Amino acid sequence: MLHSDVVVSHRDLVVKNVLWRPGKKPAVIDWESGGLVNPMWELVDAALNWCGQTSGHPDRARFQALISAYREVTPLDQTMFEPAFVGCLGARMEWLEFNMQRSLDPATPADEKTLAAKEVRGTLADIVTLSSQRAEFHVWFNDAICSEID
Repeated sequence: MLHSDVVVSHRDLVVKNVLWRPGKKPAVIDWESGGLVNPMWELVDAALNWCGQTSGHPDRARFQALISAYREVTPLDQTMFEPAFVGCLGARMEWLEFNMQRSLDPATPADEKTLAAKEVRGTLADIVTLSSQRAEFHVWFNDAICSEID
């Protein structure tokens, strides 16, 4: 479902990849993952990251601010939230698998194994948090796209 509508985009719009210049003008860095992506997947993934979901304490206002700002320039289809959310879970599972393999590979240097093990723990926590708060994020999304645009 997500592969039927793709655009060229960043594909890793996490907080650390946006620098804020004077005048609150963003500069997006680290384009190594750039490529084709479903725009709803990227929006949901960015909203989850920017709201603090990966810390385990997501902020509804931040999540909805990103969704609402996007909606001001592009219509959103409510039915695409669930596939995008599941896609975000799938991407985290792929990252988990990559790091598990990296941490177990005898050819991986010790410092990279340590980093990979840390990523495994963080990604597992992220997946558990996302799964347990799935319904709540769905409500947040619906509220953001159904509210009046100022």
